Amino acid sequence: MALLLTGALCAQTPVQQHGHLSVSGNRIVDSSGNSVSLAGMSLFWSNTGWGGEAFYNAAAVQWARADWGIEVIRAAMGVEHPGGYLQDPSNKAKVETVVNAAIQEGIYVIIDWHSHHAEDHKVAAITFFTDMATQFGHLPNVIYEVYNEPLAGVSWSNTVKPYAENVIDAIRAIDPDNLIIVGSPTWSQDVDVASQDPITGRANIAYTLHFYAETHTASLRQKALVALNNGIPLFVTEWGTVNAGATGSVAYQSVSEWMQFLCEHKISHCNWALNDKQEAASALVPGVDPNGGWSASELTASGTLVKSIIEDWETTCPTGVAPVMTVRLGSPPNPNALLPGATAPRIGAVWDPVVDHSAFFPSAIMDFLVVSTTQLNAPSPFGTLLIDPSVTVFSELFTTPGTFAVPLPYDNAIVGLQLSVQAASLGFGVIELTNAIDLVVGG
Repeated sequence: MALLLTGALCAQTPVQQHGHLSVSGNRIVDSSGNSVSLAGMSLFWSNTGWGGEAFYNAAAVQWARADWGIEVIRAAMGVEHPGGYLQDPSNKAKVETVVNAAIQEGIYVIIDWHSHHAEDHKVAAITFFTDMATQFGHLPNVIYEVYNEPLAGVSWSNTVKPYAENVIDAIRAIDPDNLIIVGSPTWSQDVDVASQDPITGRANIAYTLHFYAETHTASLRQKALVALNNGIPLFVTEWGTVNAGATGSVAYQSVSEWMQFLCEHKISHCNWALNDKQEAASALVPGVDPNGGWSASELTASGTLVKSIIEDWETTCPTGVAPVMTVRLGSPPNPNALLPGATAPRIGAVWDPVVDHSAFFPSAIMDFLVVSTTQLNAPSPFGTLLIDPSVTVFSELFTTPGTFAVPLPYDNAIVGLQLSVQAASLGFGVIELTNAIDLVVGG
């Protein structure tokens, strides 16, 4: 039976396996609530006459899925440079070809407004993404990247964020829930700055992180950790094995450190670039057939390494642990009045259970919550005691009504930790116990 289930899972496409992607705390999760890290490739600039546009074809996408095992492909539509969308609107058709090919292959596709000055072309971006959302927004494959790389010195709060909010609102008028990714200043490295003033009131927003392994090392990962600790999810829509100028040699040790980091924090990634330009960041040697069928000898040093990472990613970086909440009433049963709240119990989140007093002890004046590592089922004068208070790890008391706030540290060591939570409501001379909620902390 286990072999049959494994075989069935492997036969699924990434979209069949994960479904619609959404944001939960600082994680991107699938339709089952599991945090996911997808591995794939970014195409080169789509600009007419730049060479990379030759790979914007269905056969290349099919080969990259079949032979490399990509789970996501990024269509990097050039905007303001020569041959880009503003000068040559046929770039949109190139993106549509890639999107349709990704849908056919059952993989995710990032529609990228590949610009360094997107705020100067907001109306054009809104028109473009409105069209993309109208065509494809009903499908779970689609991810929107509304600003590739704002430059250094551009204000997040005064420039990038307002631009992004306007484009997001245009997309959301058509597509209410597909993932949207937003870049940050300094070539999408200032995710820590964005996390201090995040986009709010809009669902399923993630933030772009870009790195080139020879140039960007531990200091950029520290900025990423600040962002994650501040509660925003990251998606590496572009990374390189070499330096930020797309030259130099493959930085094998740095790549290894980055891949460990991305897996640990369940961050998806697309390598730059599925292209044959004469530069170290290209995955393919010059002159290959843009329609696929690439042999090992037609891969660059970067392409050889990246292909091996993508091929093994599902094994080396499996889907994360989903948070679980189970109501337990006890015997004899207590009233089912402690409710899970709106936020899932996942590392880095603040879990927010609440006591519903509409039918349970409406005259209560205070609520007391205890989080324990051990379950009980013991009678007491106040109801059935369902947790062991002698091993309490957190407690909170407040005046009714209100919502509890249980902080879960951003620490992978507590992923999968089992906790039990019970509340007591207090009135004048009266204490009554609620049900318990048994948790598995998600990662």
